[in-house]
Amino acid sequence: MLVDLLLVLVVLAVIVAAVVVVSKRRRAAYDRWRVRIRAIQGGTAVEIVRPGNQPLRVALLDPADEEFSTRLEEARAAAMERAIALNSVRESLLP
Repeated sequence: MLVDLLLVLVVLAVIVAAVVVVSKRRRAAYDRWRVRIRAIQGGTAVEIVRPGNQPLRVALLDPADEEFSTRLEEARAAAMERAIALNSVRESLLP
C-alpha cells in the first residue's frame, strides 16, 4: 500500500515538473522582444515590442517616399538588431 502511494506521488511529481518546464519555455518565447511593422496615421512605424512594455519605435517612414522600400528594410534590420541585443541581455540576466 505504501509502495503504491509512493509510486503515485513520484508519477505526479514528474508530471508537475514537465508542466512547469513547458510553461517556462512558452513564457520565455512569449516574453521576447519582436519586430512589428504597422501602419499608423503618420506613416509606417517600425517598432520592437514585448508584452508588458511600451513599444520602442525604431523608425517612422513615409510610404510616399521614393526610397520607402529601402528605408523600410533598413529600419527592419535595425529593429531586429536591437531586439536581438535586448533579448540576449535579458537572457544573460535570468538565472
